Amino acid sequence: MLEIVPLKNANQIITFMTLEDNIESFIKGTKTEWIQFLSKVVVSKDYLILAILIDKKLEGYCVCTNNVYLPLSDHITMIFISDLRNRFCDDGADVSEELFKLIKKWAKLKGASSIKGITRFVRMAQDYGFGVDKERIVSLEV
Repeated sequence: MLEIVPLKNANQIITFMTLEDNIESFIKGTKTEWIQFLSKVVVSKDYLILAILIDKKLEGYCVCTNNVYLPLSDHITMIFISDLRNRFCDDGADVSEELFKLIKKWAKLKGASSIKGITRFVRMAQDYGFGVDKERIVSLEV
């Protein structure tokens, strides 16, 4: 069974340490520094941190930030998303599709007109409706 839950406190973030997510190839710093950063911003209304649970086991997570600062910017940014390519639950639920529904909902609440991010998985992003702005920059209208 698939559950995608927003995290609300730093204690929940610590569980991310157990994932093999190769985060250090995406950030300037260590995994410990990344977890410390997430632990600080988890209470911010400008960040959305979603844990992806399949059969109650943590399988991945997603981090988004609000970049709606009109008139300069009107999007949210996916800072990090676990590799969820071709992940389906026993009940047939498509993990990425369900995740993007929640991200879109949050983006609308923030007044964003699009979701942007940089990805290594351009093809996957395109499969879920994202357009490619540049080499790896993807964008999805909300």
